[in-house]
Amino acid sequence: MSDQVELGNYVLVRRMAVSGMSEVHLASAGAGPMAGRQVVVKILLDDVAGIQQFRTLFENEARLASVLTHPNIVKFVDCGESDGRPFLVMEHVDGLDLQRLLRRSKRSGEGIPPAQGVYIVLKVLEALEYLHSLSDETGNPMNIIHRDISPSNILLGVDSEVKLGDFGIAYSEQAGLESFGRKFKGKVHYLSPEQVRGEPVDLRSDLYSTGVVLAELMIGRKPFDLQRFPLGGGRGFLLGGSLFMIRLFVQVNLQVAFDAGLELVSGLLEL
Repeated sequence: MSDQVELGNYVLVRRMAVSGMSEVHLASAGAGPMAGRQVVVKILLDDVAGIQQFRTLFENEARLASVLTHPNIVKFVDCGESDGRPFLVMEHVDGLDLQRLLRRSKRSGEGIPPAQGVYIVLKVLEALEYLHSLSDETGNPMNIIHRDISPSNILLGVDSEVKLGDFGIAYSEQAGLESFGRKFKGKVHYLSPEQVRGEPVDLRSDLYSTGVVLAELMIGRKPFDLQRFPLGGGRGFLLGGSLFMIRLFVQVNLQVAFDAGLELVSGLLEL
C-alpha cells in the first residue's frame, strides 16, 4: 500500500515548512507541462481553511503570483482546491534561502564574500524594479508592494539563480489586494519605520528592507545590533555604503533613490 499523498495532479514528497496559516511541501507533478518535475505546494491549514479571512489572503497571493513573470521572481505553476483546502503551486528552486546561507556563514566564521552579497541584492533590486513598475492589462500601475523583503524570502539556486518569493502579505492598490488593513506585518528586523508604526507604506518600504539585507550581507549581522557588535576596518566601510543606500531609499523622489541605489550596488560589485 502506498503512503504517497496526492493533491490534485501532485504527489506530496515531504513537508518543508509550516506556519500558522499554511504548510509547504516538496511535490512531484503527475500531469501537465510540469509532469515528472519537482514543484513546491503551499496548502492552507485545516484549522484556518474554513475562515474566510484566511482563504481571501491565500487567494490574493495566488492571484498576484499568477501575473508575475520575471527571472528573479519565483514562478507560478498552478492553484486549486482539494478536500476544501486551497493550494498554490510554485516552481521549486533547487538550492537554499539566504537566511540559511547567512546562518552557515556565521557558523563557519568566514562570512559571505562582499561581491556575492552585492550580486544577490542586485538581483533582488531587478525583481523589485519589475514588480514596482508592473501595470495591468489596461495600462494602470498596479502599485505592488512586497512588504516582506527578508533573507528567508530570497531563494538561491545552484546555478547562481536569485529569486524573490512569498507574496503572502503583498499589497496592490490597483488589483485590490490587501491583507486586511495595514496591521504590523513582516519580519521586524527588516521593516521600514512606517511599517513598524502601522502607517501606510509605498514602494520605498521594500527598498528600505532591501538595504537592510545588503547591510547584513556586508557585515555578517543585522545592522541595528551594532551597539553590541561594534565594527572596524573594511566591514565598517561596507556598512557605511549599505546604510547610505538605506537613507537614499527613504528620499522623496523614489526614482532618483532607486537609480542611485542600483548605481551604488553595481559600483560595489566592481570593487
